[in-house]
Amino acid sequence: MEPQQKKKKKKKKKKKKKKKKKKKKKKKKKKNTNNSSNININNNTTTTTIPEKIYIANTDSRVRLVAARNTLESVWREPVHANLTLKAVLAAAMLTLESFWGRVVLACYTGTTKHRLCLQQAHHRRQRNFTIMALMLKFIFVLGCLDYLFGLCTGARIALRMTPDFLTKDITKTLTLRCSLYDTAPVDGSNGTITRRDAQVAENVKYVTSILVTRNTDYERVAMIDDRSGAKVQTDLDSLTVRGDVTHSHASSTLLSERAYLEMVWTRPGDNQSGGYTCEINAVNEQGHAVTFITSAEIGLVSATDQDMLDELKRLEAEDMDMKSQLNALEASLASLQPPHAEQGTVVCGDSNNWHPNGNSRYIYKDIRFRRPYTTASPVVSLGLDTLDAHRNSNLRFHAAVLNVNKQGFRVQCETWDDSHVYDMNLKWTSVVA
Repeated sequence: MEPQQKKKKKKKKKKKKKKKKKKKKKKKKKKNTNNSSNININNNTTTTTIPEKIYIANTDSRVRLVAARNTLESVWREPVHANLTLKAVLAAAMLTLESFWGRVVLACYTGTTKHRLCLQQAHHRRQRNFTIMALMLKFIFVLGCLDYLFGLCTGARIALRMTPDFLTKDITKTLTLRCSLYDTAPVDGSNGTITRRDAQVAENVKYVTSILVTRNTDYERVAMIDDRSGAKVQTDLDSLTVRGDVTHSHASSTLLSERAYLEMVWTRPGDNQSGGYTCEINAVNEQGHAVTFITSAEIGLVSATDQDMLDELKRLEAEDMDMKSQLNALEASLASLQPPHAEQGTVVCGDSNNWHPNGNSRYIYKDIRFRRPYTTASPVVSLGLDTLDAHRNSNLRFHAAVLNVNKQGFRVQCETWDDSHVYDMNLKWTSVVA
């Protein structure tokens, strides 16, 4: 009996194990049927049993990538100042995004086993793809900035400025009118073509040939300059001065390069200087085509009001007071200045027969005292012959020298020799501090 009972127990255990295995298989089948879903890749529908976490993660990835692609497409459609190179980079970026998306989907939705490994691989690939995409977007942004900055360096624009904006009769002292051509940013929406007469074009100017300024509707020529001659005044000869340059190039106050200019300045402008002014600049573009820039400005004339006259009177009074203060300061400085200490006089040497003999020569010393001693330094004494009376039948020989100069005076030596005879000799001297 005992062996039979043991056999029965073993059979029961085997049956229990089989039931447990069947239950486990049923549970697994239920989970797989609940978590299965249909996924559309490139319009081809495939059904796989992939965990829900993997599906959600990759759906989020796809949403982000599609949003990025839409952003690039919107940039592509924008009428930006982009050249063909920038658009080509945008197209390459969109194609790359498509390939990135394909890699992510194919990496995560192939096969039904090793779901955890697939999730990890998809996560790492998604991070790597987003990093590459971010770098590409940065590159595109930098390229766009460089393209925009390059656009700032192209184009030309004319400007006509006046100072002041209007004339006040009998009060305005000067009127300045300056016509300039600047290198500037291109015109929005310009296709690069140049019309016959523009105020601004999208291409650089190669060189300027002439500038002409006219006045009012009868086109009275005011001033002009060309590439073969300097600036010339055409009217208002008594009050107008002009200057200009058609080969000029420097950074102006507007931070743009001034290629050429013509400046007119009137002194005491009046009725004749009011009205409309037109500036015409003729130039040649990079393709060798002629282009003309034209702009106009109106200078009005107003009568002086009582307040204007009062303000002008106050200004003149202030100017008069300023001139008086400057004059007083100048007079005070002149009064403080002392003239240089200078003296002059005459030395009478007399007859050489009365001089001291020294061998075959004769000499005499004359000591001179200054009327006022010098305080700063010893002066420089200059000596010159004033009058001379000598014997006509003998050779004329004489010598004069300045000796021992100091702050109090100096000594003069008169000398002759051999058969020369001096009846009288007078010398002029001058002393001054160097």
